[in-house]
Amino acid sequence: MTPTSSTLARVLSFRAELGLPLKATAGLHQAVRSESHGFVNLLLAAALAHAGGSVMTDTAHDATLRSWVESANENGTDFPIQNLPFGVFRKATGDDPRVGIAVGDQILDVRACLDAELLEDAAKQAAKLASGTSLNSLMQRGRGPASSLRQGVSRLLQDGTDEGTKAARARSRILVPMSDAEPLTLPSGETRSFIDDGDEIILRGDCERDGYRRIGFGECRARVLPARSLS
Repeated sequence: MTPTSSTLARVLSFRAELGLPLKATAGLHQAVRSESHGFVNLLLAAALAHAGGSVMTDTAHDATLRSWVESANENGTDFPIQNLPFGVFRKATGDDPRVGIAVGDQILDVRACLDAELLEDAAKQAAKLASGTSLNSLMQRGRGPASSLRQGVSRLLQDGTDEGTKAARARSRILVPMSDAEPLTLPSGETRSFIDDGDEIILRGDCERDGYRRIGFGECRARVLPARSLS
């Protein structure tokens, strides 16, 4: 029997606190998540717990949350309120790229949320790091600011909260329909938008230094599977 994600997270945190070893067996030998959690996920979570980080799911992942963005509550949506991926988008009108967060069939414009003064405290400071044309400044600060921003955005998008009510009134200023955005073209000529279920992800690694030959570490391929309930 495979434990739930929350149960496994508690075990990893408890093990790290006591300095106990952990042996992965059975289905955990699979590299990526399928019928089990996947060894890569387990390895990264265990390393994070060992380093003192939190591997527990937070309130932003509560399965009972509902959003005032109606499409985020539909069965089969790739972007419910429990899954708020960061990305960079550009409006089809040709504006500069900006950071957005997918929810339902909409994109929440982070800079517009700042302009509308919808975010406070740590979430506001994190949003300032993501107010440019890329996620670089936010990602370089580690998990803390990104987690704060996700928590703040989750509260904005929740139905029935004070923050959500205020954000819903500003929906025309902070939401951009995905149909009105265009994928970004990278210098390589490739285009990028939000990752969806069924997409194939290819990770390639190499090491290079002046005066030395470039060493390649090969590539790893995996396909994004639909999220499943943690209950």
